[in-house]
Amino acid sequence: MVATASDEQMPLLNQNGDDMPQSKALSKRHRNTVLLITFIIIVVADLGAGMFVAPTMELLEDAICRKYYHDITVGNDGRCKGDDIQKELVTLNSWTSTFLLLPGVFFAMPYGVLADSLGRRISLFLALAGVILMFTVQFIIIYFKDYVDLRWIWATGLITAIGGGNVVLQSTVFAIINDVASPENRSIIFFYAGSATMGAMMCSGPLAYSAMQISPWFCVSVGVTLCTLSLPLIFFLPETRQLTAKAASHLVPEEDSEPSHGSNISWVESAHRELPALVRYQFWDNKLLGTCLVVIMFTTLGKSMSAILLQYATKRFGWKWEEANLLDSLKIGVAIVMTGLVMPAASVYMRKNLRLSLIGKDLWLVRLSFAVLLVGSLAVGLSPTPATLIASLVIYAIGSGNELAMRGLISQAAGDRVATVFTTMGVLENIGIATSGPVLTAVYKLGIQLKGGWLALPFFLAAFIFLIANGIFFSIPSRRFESLMANPTERTEEDA
Repeated sequence: MVATASDEQMPLLNQNGDDMPQSKALSKRHRNTVLLITFIIIVVADLGAGMFVAPTMELLEDAICRKYYHDITVGNDGRCKGDDIQKELVTLNSWTSTFLLLPGVFFAMPYGVLADSLGRRISLFLALAGVILMFTVQFIIIYFKDYVDLRWIWATGLITAIGGGNVVLQSTVFAIINDVASPENRSIIFFYAGSATMGAMMCSGPLAYSAMQISPWFCVSVGVTLCTLSLPLIFFLPETRQLTAKAASHLVPEEDSEPSHGSNISWVESAHRELPALVRYQFWDNKLLGTCLVVIMFTTLGKSMSAILLQYATKRFGWKWEEANLLDSLKIGVAIVMTGLVMPAASVYMRKNLRLSLIGKDLWLVRLSFAVLLVGSLAVGLSPTPATLIASLVIYAIGSGNELAMRGLISQAAGDRVATVFTTMGVLENIGIATSGPVLTAVYKLGIQLKGGWLALPFFLAAFIFLIANGIFFSIPSRRFESLMANPTERTEEDA
């Protein structure tokens, strides 16, 4: 049921309507409690995690450097910037990142089934505990560097097999929000969650800088403490999984639903049994849901251009690294404004003034964000001066709410399998990230060989990918999209 204008004027977390059965099961106070605790967990955990990056790099560099120069007595020795040490450091970090992606690819789906079967809290707790344990073991290895080979850090990423790592952590958080938010305001709260994450990332930088003035180990201690403090908060979080199950059970085929709670089958066996049905549901029964998920994997390559942006800016315009690094801060700042203010306001405007349906509104947000990403990436590649590069990057950052808009659209078709669908989304993003590294590196090397304006070849590739995504989403009529989202398992000749 499409909300009326009067519905739009109701409190953000107090929406009611015939199309929101889960909202009726919740009081305003209960919804606010769930969202408040969830947002506190997001901010505290991201603040802590954000404080690990800089001290980890410094401690690893120092540990590697001491293998080459035994007379080092203080940190930040100029000799540690030598080519051999930096090559070993980048190799160590790249392999660590690769191993970190593996658990998310292989274990995320079973943990998604766990979240949909046994509840969100256990999934959230295991994922967060696994990430904290991974960081802790990394720092233990660094501390005992004289007795343990630093390359064991590669294997620490495998520890996130406990809980599924960041993929499950992120998907479970969005599943909890999906459980308690009304369909009317789901996308808006997704945008706020994204803003909270990016805000925590921005704040973690100055906090880490201040803590590292004391020592890198003090910064690490603060980060571990913050992450650990977020764990007990999960016990205060009410379980929300049953709300979506009651509200959306009619969206999922009966044969694909989870076994009854009285079953003696373990969740691992249940996950193994259900995975084929879940894959069929996500990629075949609901073809538009499958299209969205596949598009996410390929467009991740385009969104990964930030990985090469700093190197491009230093080579193209002769910037220093610290100057180029400000581009990331600029991009995050614009993204916070977009996801925290502009996109929620646009969502309300589309519903209240343009009278778009929920799916129509989310579809247009996705279309517009992909269009902006297309223009922004093309403009970055064509920028002849630093000023135009900065302006182009602002345009690109305006489309930064694309992933959150996609979550809002995908949740319309997820039914009571929202945690599993969001987990699939995270897995495909991980695959896209793992693929984007070597692809962008190869394309950038080709651009260097071709010289001149071809140095921006990775950004032209990103623009081409976003062009395809735009073609896909603009080619699907909104009414057709709504009919298939509303009947994901309907078999028609047109589907065939």
